[in-house]
Amino acid sequence: METINGKRNTGRFKSRAGGAILFVFGIIFAASVLVVGLLEYAATELVPRASSRFSQSMRLDAYSALNAAVAVLAEYESIDGGLFSIEQGWEYPLGDGRTRLLDESDVKNKADPEEYMPPAEGEAPKPPKPEIFPSGNEVVVKITDECSKLPLAALDTNALCAIFEEMGVGSSKAQAMADCLKDWTDADDATSINGAEYDDYDSMEAFPPNRPLRSLSELRYVQDFDEFFDDDGNPNELFKRFAGIVSIDNSEKVNLNSASEDVLLMMMEIEGKDYDSSLYDAIHGRIGSVSDGITWVKNSTEVTNRGARDMPSRFVQYTSSLLKIEVFVSRGVAKYYLCAYYGSQMQAVTTSESGSASNNASSKGTSNSKGTSNAKALNNKSNSTDTSKVATNAQSSSNKNNARSKNSGNNKNSSSRKLLKIIEGGR
Repeated sequence: METINGKRNTGRFKSRAGGAILFVFGIIFAASVLVVGLLEYAATELVPRASSRFSQSMRLDAYSALNAAVAVLAEYESIDGGLFSIEQGWEYPLGDGRTRLLDESDVKNKADPEEYMPPAEGEAPKPPKPEIFPSGNEVVVKITDECSKLPLAALDTNALCAIFEEMGVGSSKAQAMADCLKDWTDADDATSINGAEYDDYDSMEAFPPNRPLRSLSELRYVQDFDEFFDDDGNPNELFKRFAGIVSIDNSEKVNLNSASEDVLLMMMEIEGKDYDSSLYDAIHGRIGSVSDGITWVKNSTEVTNRGARDMPSRFVQYTSSLLKIEVFVSRGVAKYYLCAYYGSQMQAVTTSESGSASNNASSKGTSNSKGTSNAKALNNKSNSTDTSKVATNAQSSSNKNNARSKNSGNNKNSSSRKLLKIIEGGR
């Protein structure tokens, strides 16, 4: 080491050491950038490529699972006299023991009923266990009741105003929002007292399409709905609560067995009645008498007999007329999604989620031209492969269901249920 006047030159040594440390940090930063780039590439390129490679197999398994789900629903409807509530057991139809793969010797593919047992009181529901098909694809089917929310298209301005006010919006603002939404969706160009039609929007803004909403995200373009969005145009908590109360898919009535407390509250508010938690408790068998494990209700008499102090009379039904069947298929990083609407409603439905940014019918997730809403064609599709075929097992019905069937009547709507719309590849 160099010395100056007998002393070590430590300055040059520190300079070299500092340069080495900076070089190492530079290498680490470059490696980090490379890793992030590779992860982004994998997310944007590898997943679609993998999905494309297995798309045919995954699509066939998805339709096979959908066919099985419809058969399971038909069996529940036949045994219990209707599709009343997920508490009947049809929320995850591949895991309740009613379906089996044709190869009975393949033990690994059999559903584990314990995975689908309802959680104990106070426990969170268990995530569904994927069913492994002979093709190697993992399949999960989830069914939700679209009649658990108020039908937005059927609500008049008074009902909308009552909902907005109950959500904490001032009365004058609530009336303006209700009128503006009516003008946005009605078929005429007449402006409501507090509403807005074509001439009330700037030339560079979206203007009223005069048709029902295709997505709740359209509300960002409706005048006076700034209450539902933050400064960046993102949905806020008020929007999310509204999305949990109304449905753009359900066009008829609310199934009280599936309605949340917030929906029941709004139903009572629309009718000018005071909500009491005894209504929700009575519907779900938390109060009153319950026999044979039937926690759901079939008519207003049962609700009042269980101890509900009051109940709504508008938009009320006790079975679901519109179910959403979602099929999730995966194989490694490859993903496939199938969505179908099943029920007795004859009106056209859409599949745009409440948070979707699109209000265009041709957006991602719209119906594939190869999709079918015909149950017979669906059966043909699902049976077109031997490796993904699923059969329903009527003999696996539980004794509890058999006991309930003694007291159930025939479901008058069973023959009118059908697949109304099928959506492939988008969520």
